[in-house]
Amino acid sequence: MPSNRFFKLKPEKRAHILAAARAEFVAHGFDGASYNRIISAAGVSKGAMYYYFEDKLDLYATVLADAFSEVEAAWAQEFDQGLFDRDFWAAVEVLALRQIQWMLTEPELVALSRGLTDLDPAMLRTGPLGQFYQGIVGWIGALVVKGQSQGAVRDDLPGELLVSILMGVGETFDRWWLQEAEGMDEEAMGEMVQTSLDIMRRIAQP
Repeated sequence: MPSNRFFKLKPEKRAHILAAARAEFVAHGFDGASYNRIISAAGVSKGAMYYYFEDKLDLYATVLADAFSEVEAAWAQEFDQGLFDRDFWAAVEVLALRQIQWMLTEPELVALSRGLTDLDPAMLRTGPLGQFYQGIVGWIGALVVKGQSQGAVRDDLPGELLVSILMGVGETFDRWWLQEAEGMDEEAMGEMVQTSLDIMRRIAQP
C-alpha cells in the first residue's frame, strides 16, 4: 500500500506519478517495466519514490486499483439500481459483456492487466496485490449472496468454498484471454465470456 506521504501529495502530483507508472507498465508489462524509467518520467527523486511506495510491485498494485476504480463504481451502481434483483444469471451476463466491451474501448487496461500474468498466482493473494484481489473476492461473494437470496445459486456448499471455486475458473479464463486479447474481436470475446459464464453457472446453480 502507498504510504501516507503519497496521499498527502497534491492530486495533480499523484495523478502524474500514476500516469508515468501506468504508461511504463502498459508498454513493458510488469517484468519489463523499469522502476528507474518510471521515476524519471514522474519527475521525482528515487528517495521520494521509495517514500511513497515500497517497491515496483506496490506501485503496480496502486496503478491497477486506480485504473479499475471506474469498474468498481459501475458494479456498485448496478447493485444500487437493482439489476440483480430480476433475472440473476441474465444480469451477470449483461455485466460481464459490458465489462468486456468497456475493456475493448480501453486497450491500455488490457495491456496493464496483462502484467498480472507475469506474476506467480500466489502473489495475487498477499502483499501489495492482496487488497486488489480481495476486492474482487468481495464482489464475487456479494454476487453469490445475492444469487442465493433468489434461489439462483446453490447453498449446499460453504460460501467461501464456492467463491474460491468461481475465482479459480475466472482467473484461468482471465489469464488465457489476456494473452489472446490482441487477436480477438468483440464477437470472439463475447463467445469466450458466454463459455466462461456457462461453466460458472453449471458449477454455481442449485
